[in-house]
Amino acid sequence: SRQAILGDYHYILTSISDDYRARVWRSRSFLEGYEEIGCLTEPYHYAPRVLSYNGHDIVLHTRWIERPDKEGNPVWSRGYLEDPQLLVQDEDGHLSLAPYPFL
Repeated sequence: SRQAILGDYHYILTSISDDYRARVWRSRSFLEGYEEIGCLTEPYHYAPRVLSYNGHDIVLHTRWIERPDKEGNPVWSRGYLEDPQLLVQDEDGHLSLAPYPFL
């Protein structure tokens, strides 16, 4: 998991669920009181990382994809890097992702 500070909140982004979604936890204190406030990604996206780039907070994460094996049967593969996405905070302190404007 990774931690980010935006406004009055400390956030932790995790991928600890059965469906590999990046989940968001927040607290007003660094050491205690975190509550889960939702998902940041669709299923099969995981390992979120928050980076600062050109004055923006962006998120990089990986995802699972379905691809054929040698016999043409569908199998799930992981570790594909998604395009960077802009981390957006609304007025209630909830986070979402938006397309990064400079790609």
